[in-house]
Amino acid sequence: MKYLFLFLSALFITGCASLKNHHSIEGVYDVACGSCIYQMPGNECQIAVQIEDKSYYVYGSGISEHGDEHADDGLCQTARKARVKGYIQFGVFNAEYLELVPQ
Repeated sequence: MKYLFLFLSALFITGCASLKNHHSIEGVYDVACGSCIYQMPGNECQIAVQIEDKSYYVYGSGISEHGDEHADDGLCQTARKARVKGYIQFGVFNAEYLELVPQ
């Protein structure tokens, strides 16, 4: 029982430490609606960022925060460049900063 407790404690501590070890990503990347433009799974319009030819839904920034998503230049109609800063965790881009670059 003692060894099981020690094993589970070590596993928990290692898991918690790995959650904090994330690689920061910063730069200009394409953003658009994940379901409309990048054909990602889901039925709702949500902002996604494309990093190294892989798309990630964004947590921390909503699609409607960047204008009308269904307008001619909206994120459901076309991909746009954006300055982003954040990290990828559990397959989601956690945005600390996301601002569209003016066209």
